[in-house]
Amino acid sequence: MAWLGDTPQPSVASNGSPSSRSSLFSNRDPSRPVYPVRHEFNVRVPMRDGITLSADIYRPDAPGRFPVVLARTPYNKNSQRAWHYGNFFAKHGYVFVWMDVRGRGDSEGEFVPYRNDARDGYDAIEWLASQPWSTGDVATWGGSYLGRIQWLTALEKPPHLKAMIVHVTPSDPYVEWPTGTPGPMHVCWNRMTDGRVLQYVDKIDWMKVYEHMPLLTMDEAAGFVSRHWREDCAHPTLDEWWEPLRYQHRFHEIDLPVLHVSGWYDDEQIGTPLNFAGMVRQAPSERARRGQKLIMGPWGHQVNASRKLGEVDFGPDAVIDLDGYELRWLDYWLKGIDNGIGDEPPVSLFIMGANYWRDEYEWPLARTQWTKFYLRSGGRANSRFGDGVLSIEPPATDEPPDVYLYDPARPVPFITDPLCRFEIPLWSTLATAHAGRPGMATAEC
Repeated sequence: MAWLGDTPQPSVASNGSPSSRSSLFSNRDPSRPVYPVRHEFNVRVPMRDGITLSADIYRPDAPGRFPVVLARTPYNKNSQRAWHYGNFFAKHGYVFVWMDVRGRGDSEGEFVPYRNDARDGYDAIEWLASQPWSTGDVATWGGSYLGRIQWLTALEKPPHLKAMIVHVTPSDPYVEWPTGTPGPMHVCWNRMTDGRVLQYVDKIDWMKVYEHMPLLTMDEAAGFVSRHWREDCAHPTLDEWWEPLRYQHRFHEIDLPVLHVSGWYDDEQIGTPLNFAGMVRQAPSERARRGQKLIMGPWGHQVNASRKLGEVDFGPDAVIDLDGYELRWLDYWLKGIDNGIGDEPPVSLFIMGANYWRDEYEWPLARTQWTKFYLRSGGRANSRFGDGVLSIEPPATDEPPDVYLYDPARPVPFITDPLCRFEIPLWSTLATAHAGRPGMATAEC
């Protein structure tokens, strides 16, 4: 466990906001929106095996060539969110391309999660680079599923891929979960992405579904049969089945600048800091190692969406102009605009509780005081009324053990949306609601 230690106090700007010292609040204006936007929907993009993927293209309606930003999604490229980002970046001099992944939406082929996305990503990038409105410089953008497939595509080394913006990216199998077996909530995701369009899942009694045994047929409890769910469940060890989904042991092959974005309460938060640190250490060139940027906000899986999480309000600086920052970052790496991005600290962290942003020069922090903590008790740590403590002193050899009954039919509740929306609840809320259960061991700091 890490204790940040020696935490400096933020300097306060004339407006009273300590966040003003962060590079995220730079007063350097990004390129201004000067272009009308041209829309081209359902453009067919050929893949090497003859199928075509469907793309919606937002581009400046002006002569000349422009850098390209590509987002590939299994969640429908024709959405309000897609419209916002497509038009925003096109107005600022980029071709923004939304593409349905293979087998989803208007794209041909069969959807097999992650398995075809690396090669398809390569083909899509190279096709976009060859278009008459393209400079040949392509960046990829997106989060979660859209983030992981960027890493998988980068391993294919498409020549015209120049940078990536990745949000809330899942780690490799066996990194975030104790085993490779998918968690019960993943069956909700399998249902949501069943077929070619997003399925309505809100009214299914997911908490009842999650109690179903065995795991292998949990899909039937939700009213459908998922080949993908069952194939994943059939591989509970890290065998060759998982290799196409792995990328974190291959950072030394990825020679790209990357903007990493996540939130402290994202359930896949582990991946983003690991990826940043891994690329800083292992990327094959000094340019790529110095081209990593990490942003960690007080957010869940939907980054930068709200200043509040549950009942906790993180203040007015919790939501930032992330669009503007990403634009500055792309201007630097794809357009060669010397806007100061290359001189700014590579890490921006939101300090929860104090509620301000702080710039740092590495992650983990060099001044981190690594401290071992021990679970201790007098043998009665069960429930918040017990005597469990979290201590920096190791337990004595004669301290009595704690014993609890593990009943898979009565698991400890998890306060979160039962749908696959991937938000981590505040632990204080969970502890207050359920720490009185006899089968729940707790420790007070």
